[in-house]
Amino acid sequence: MSDKFGEAVINDLKMWIERNLHMKLNINDVAAHSGYSKFYIQRLFRKVTGESIARHIRERKLEHARRDLESSNLSVLEIAHKYGFDTQQLFTRVFKKRFSIPPASYRQCHLKDIL
Repeated sequence: MSDKFGEAVINDLKMWIERNLHMKLNINDVAAHSGYSKFYIQRLFRKVTGESIARHIRERKLEHARRDLESSNLSVLEIAHKYGFDTQQLFTRVFKKRFSIPPASYRQCHLKDIL
């Protein structure tokens, strides 16, 4: 597969992932959408982007969740469920690991910055 074709495949996947962040996406879903084996698509994704599919999905979900905390009235639990986290505890643990602050505290800090 040429580099340009591989990049086009991955760009299509990234757009599809972005449109489906509300789902519990996994490598099997991504591979099924791409039409390639999960092993091949994982290698191609890492080659083109420098990151794994799982990491890309997690980062995109967390970035959208961070924006929702800043700009919506949704509860932390509602945001967790919106992006496919089973529990608020799991969402809080993953969010805190990524941003070094729990989601509720992040929201409070952001609100202070606005005032």
